Amino acid sequence: MCRACLFILANWLTEGIGSIKKGLIYGVITYTIWGFLPIFWKLLEGIDSLELLVYRIIWSFLVMSLTCLCFFKKEMFVEQLLVVWRDAKVRWNLCLAALSIGGNWGAFIYCVASGQTNNASFAYFCSPLFTVFFGHFLFKERLNVWQRFAVVLLMGSIFTKLFTGASLSFVPLLMALAVAYYGVLEKQGVLNPIFRMWVETVILLPVALMIMWFTKMPLVLPMLGGNLLLVTSGAATALPLILFMAASKRLPQTVLAILQYLNPALMLAISVFLFREPWHPSDLVTYSWVLVGSIIFVIGLMKHTKEEEKHDKRRSSIDSVSDYQHRR
Repeated sequence: MCRACLFILANWLTEGIGSIKKGLIYGVITYTIWGFLPIFWKLLEGIDSLELLVYRIIWSFLVMSLTCLCFFKKEMFVEQLLVVWRDAKVRWNLCLAALSIGGNWGAFIYCVASGQTNNASFAYFCSPLFTVFFGHFLFKERLNVWQRFAVVLLMGSIFTKLFTGASLSFVPLLMALAVAYYGVLEKQGVLNPIFRMWVETVILLPVALMIMWFTKMPLVLPMLGGNLLLVTSGAATALPLILFMAASKRLPQTVLAILQYLNPALMLAISVFLFREPWHPSDLVTYSWVLVGSIIFVIGLMKHTKEEEKHDKRRSSIDSVSDYQHRR
């Protein structure tokens, strides 16, 4: 019933709109939600960052459990569980992914709480380029000229941040690496994304409960407003994921690659104009490097996609000719 309600609402919002336009709407909503998340965590700045991370894990687990109940039939859920049970590589992949996403959540909350939202924005600008970097060194993926140039500009922006007096702690860099590595692990995954996210929260849950036990953290906060916000932190984790899945089914990867920069762009705007975080003069140079590198990255991705499409067309035409000759 809950699943039906979600789809009825989504269809009502996009009634009379084509599939690609629907995907574009879902994608924009997804990255807009992620872009405005700093405001959400800023409302809870009176709570310790470690506590916020623990509560986010717990509520994300509960919301993802409810989401699985809504989206999965019993047979499909058991089938996914059996894949995890039988394959050690899948379990290892999920453990690393859980560690990466947990680290990303913790680092992001810390950045917002410590007045470093601009550095979190910088991390999310850099993460797609780090993904390319990982793909080259871990999986020997070839980089075209555009991608190599984008990676060089990324390194230039990082060194500019580090050596010009601008504030860049290692936490945002670790966050960018965690996000990029999580993306690499997700590409290797064979599970449904919603089920995968649920398993990752299952893996993180014992860690959160242990932290709660050893630090004698209260299960319920004394402030009612804080409790209500923390409950919605689980929904803020699940809802964008569901919308992202809907967008990724309808949109080409090149469009998603462009849309993903909406998230850090909104974070940067919130950091500068709403939070009034300090802005170093060299940040203008740094973000210029990142912006140019991101544009070059998208151009390289579009060219790579076109080359793959041409290659696929040639292969299909060759297969058609050989099939025709074989029939003769």
